[in-house]
Amino acid sequence: MLYLWMPEGDAAWRWRVNVTDVWHTAANWDELLQATSTEQQKEAIVFFPTSSTQILRQPMTRQQLRQLGPTGVRYLLEEYALLPVDQLAVHYQLDQGQLGQNPLDKSLVDASEHVNIMALPASLVGQYQNIMALGVWRIQALLPDFLLVPAPTQLHEAQLIIHQQQRILRVGEYVAYCADDLPILLDYMPDLLQLNIWGQPDEQDQRAIEGIAGLAVSIYAWESTPPPLTDAQYIRHPFNVLPKAKAQLSGYWPAIAAVLVATLLVQMVYDGVRTWRYHKIAEQTHTMAVQQFQSWFPEERRIVNLKRQFEAHLQSNSNMDLTALSLISRVGPLLQQANLPASQVQYRDNVLELTIIASGLPALESLRSQLSDQGLNAELGSVNPASGQVSGLIRVQL
Repeated sequence: MLYLWMPEGDAAWRWRVNVTDVWHTAANWDELLQATSTEQQKEAIVFFPTSSTQILRQPMTRQQLRQLGPTGVRYLLEEYALLPVDQLAVHYQLDQGQLGQNPLDKSLVDASEHVNIMALPASLVGQYQNIMALGVWRIQALLPDFLLVPAPTQLHEAQLIIHQQQRILRVGEYVAYCADDLPILLDYMPDLLQLNIWGQPDEQDQRAIEGIAGLAVSIYAWESTPPPLTDAQYIRHPFNVLPKAKAQLSGYWPAIAAVLVATLLVQMVYDGVRTWRYHKIAEQTHTMAVQQFQSWFPEERRIVNLKRQFEAHLQSNSNMDLTALSLISRVGPLLQQANLPASQVQYRDNVLELTIIASGLPALESLRSQLSDQGLNAELGSVNPASGQVSGLIRVQL
């Protein structure tokens, strides 16, 4: 995992490859891309300046938070935010207070419930995303940079981060303040007992620190300090401002998603082609049925409902019964296959008489033979010439 520390203003970028690596410096964006290109890192966690945020902590129980809801939490910032609250990206987390290293010492324990709210302009989150989109990494988390140092472990303890021109004072697991004017900020913390400094304080910082009586001070180098959280904890952190819908999937999930989408598209195309093919077959069958009907009943030129018109012709013959329908259903396909139109159809005395127009006597004889092969009694009657063709009478019965 690649860690990127976004600068404030025109300061330098910081980057490290893993938790054991030290922080490296890149003077600008192009140098950052060049320096990290050899690391072969595909995913990154980005830390932006805490000074971009506004953090509010106030007492609130879990029941009160549930009743207030996300919209109510947003309006808690109305008195403090410079922007309208609907233009803010708001993230919050409930905690059980701060526990010291010695729970028996009540002076180092704050067991009350608090809600911790972090807000920053939604447009600024979009700008951060647009900047990182110019890189080659999949951004997994976008977090305030006070999370790069450990949280205080005691009630009256704070972490001072000195990074380039930034001063950040972390006073809790979810709370940190911009400490550009450190003397004024420390004046509001007279009960501070332990101050851990990450970086080198200047003379003004030193005078402000020495002004607090009884304050114990420890100095650490943030350049070689491992992050206090794991990659997974950073990604799941409640102050990760990266929109969940735009968070990048890692591992094999993109490939699996691509396969599922491809499978779905193939199935849709297959179903579409099959439906189109069945539709064409249905149209062809209907066209053949209409042509056969018109060849049997040439006076019927307008087809409205083929089934009802055919039934009407059958019912018009008083001697017609189901035997006629059975004969027609067996004779019709053979006529279509041989492409022989029937100019006249009559059914009487259980005999179906068909007047067939054919190219010659062999075609009529072939049709009679095919009907006989179907188990029907077929007889070829009179044959007469008709406009270069022949008109023959074929009698068929079961």
